Amino acid sequence: MPAIIIAVHTMKGGSGKSTITTILASYLQYVNRKRVLVVDADDPQYSISGIRENELSLYERLVKLTESGHTPAGLETMANTPFEKAMTERLRFNVEHQISPADFYPVLRASAATLQQVDFTANVDFDYVFLDLGGVYDRRIVDMLAKCHLVLVPFTTQNIDIRHSTDYCLMLIDSINEGELGQTTQIRCLWNKYKFFYDKKAQLIEETIGSYFAEINTPVAFLKARLQDADAGFDQNKMLTTLSNPVAIKSDPRCGSKYAGTVVRLADEILRLCEPAITSQTA
Repeated sequence: MPAIIIAVHTMKGGSGKSTITTILASYLQYVNRKRVLVVDADDPQYSISGIRENELSLYERLVKLTESGHTPAGLETMANTPFEKAMTERLRFNVEHQISPADFYPVLRASAATLQQVDFTANVDFDYVFLDLGGVYDRRIVDMLAKCHLVLVPFTTQNIDIRHSTDYCLMLIDSINEGELGQTTQIRCLWNKYKFFYDKKAQLIEETIGSYFAEINTPVAFLKARLQDADAGFDQNKMLTTLSNPVAIKSDPRCGSKYAGTVVRLADEILRLCEPAITSQTA
């Protein structure tokens, strides 16, 4: 069965595209045990593949230390930076749950040009493919979005971000009307960096934007799950590809996190959205 292709995309920088991609991919791979591929085509920064390279470099050194007699718990006390501490926590969790580097989802670095040459419909090795695309909207990006089953558009509660994300949705609609994007491509807006005291503002925005899209008969809606601002002290560690922090916290009875709960609800909602596409492909 071909993979379900998901892109988290908008033209506005700082909306959390790469972070959302990483968190969702990690949850699906390490908790739901789906086969996930992340394609990093965010040229030239390639933030996800750069993070993976840094993680693997430190992870390998930590594994060698355990082989020489150090325990994962002991390594945590030796960590000097938030990144080192986060990685030692990952190592402990992975050792306890028998997750090895062979279980990490692959991160493929590609340019927008080379990505166009990939035939995702022929790939049966993965259940989900996440595309991390650059913050532009050109012919090559549109061609990639046309291959997606789901496009997630991040919104934050900042007025400038709301305006940019709304304009981006309108660009998607124009591409659908012009036949550049498929009618079956699902478009969903997603609140990110959300603070609970914006509830009234968010509800008003959802109703206003939802009413407009309904009037022009377009497949755009907000997801129910709102990805909250990370808990205090959490930002440093949440975007790791070898095991995302929400996964570790959810699976560890000694910890608890509202952010982790939001990630779980978001991932489950996305899985439900993708079920019809999976059913149609297997029929």
